[in-house]
Amino acid sequence: MSETIERLRAELAESDQVRRFTVDEVETVVAQLRDCRSLTEVAAGSNLDTDQVLEIVVKLGTWLTHVYRRPEVATLNWWETGQLFPDQDRDEEIVIPVGFERGAAHGRDVSKSLAAVVALEPSHNDITRWIARLYPSQTAVLTFPMVAIVWKFSRVGKLDEIDEASTARAFRRNVVDAHDLLDIAITDAQQALASLVGFIHADDDTVVTRLNELANVATTLSWLQPAEMAQLSRIVELTLENPTLVPSLTARLRTIGSLIEQDPAVWRVTEIGDLSQGQVEQVAARAGLQVEGVSRAEESAIRDRLTELGLQKDADQLVPEGVLALASGHEAAFWEAMTMRAKGDPAWYEILAAAYDD
Repeated sequence: MSETIERLRAELAESDQVRRFTVDEVETVVAQLRDCRSLTEVAAGSNLDTDQVLEIVVKLGTWLTHVYRRPEVATLNWWETGQLFPDQDRDEEIVIPVGFERGAAHGRDVSKSLAAVVALEPSHNDITRWIARLYPSQTAVLTFPMVAIVWKFSRVGKLDEIDEASTARAFRRNVVDAHDLLDIAITDAQQALASLVGFIHADDDTVVTRLNELANVATTLSWLQPAEMAQLSRIVELTLENPTLVPSLTARLRTIGSLIEQDPAVWRVTEIGDLSQGQVEQVAARAGLQVEGVSRAEESAIRDRLTELGLQKDADQLVPEGVLALASGHEAAFWEAMTMRAKGDPAWYEILAAAYDD
């Protein structure tokens, strides 16, 4: 088992427990900063701890300056006003409230970010958009291209370096899922192969009483040896209807046994990197994945429609999400969610997540 895959699995499990800020919480923080409330007051008023408040200030302020440019305002520490709780009604000056100053216990300089939040007065839509970018849906719906990437990394012996390709949670979730899909398929196939060998050496009476089990074995191995298993499945089906065909079935089993002896490596695949491209495609197709990718024309159409909705500024994030939705059959839910997002409705992600959970 790859150490990197196991580490990613553990990291994903831990990140699933991370608390996410809501639009209401962020709006409350912003409103209290406008009122020049202290750090402890802002935390209490928004039901957050002080570290979470500071995280919002830093990340929101940084994002606002990237979107709207840093405001040309001076900052003034609260003690420089001569008041313990001053107001923010000062021309071209932003007061840094108690607890937010650089020399506070947290040891962070949040003055520039705080000044940006207060001066730029983010709207509901601004905050909704920031939340969406802070917590992108990152829906980890597995697609064939990701399965192919994991296979290719494994094939060249670089699977333990795959985490260097991206730090995005969705990418890493898909890496783990793609690995598990292929790894479980291999494990199941080897167990089924052991059962198949048992049938090869069984007598006719044993085979005829276990035809349904043999049919399941053939189905499990269908991605490994499609042609051979298709023939075996057909003979099993006919034998279920007419038990007198058991001698033909056992003859077919002996032929398969000879094939296994002649080229055991083809049948006893134990590593993802040993799979052929056709086998990877078979595994993916059996799992319900669309092996043929989304075309550039379809990707362009997604981008154009996002522009019509006024979401072009976030196309870098939303186009891949749209491609994923199209490839996984959730296009309608995606556009319903995007329409809600364009209207500033923070519940847009719930619509999309619910579709993937169905």
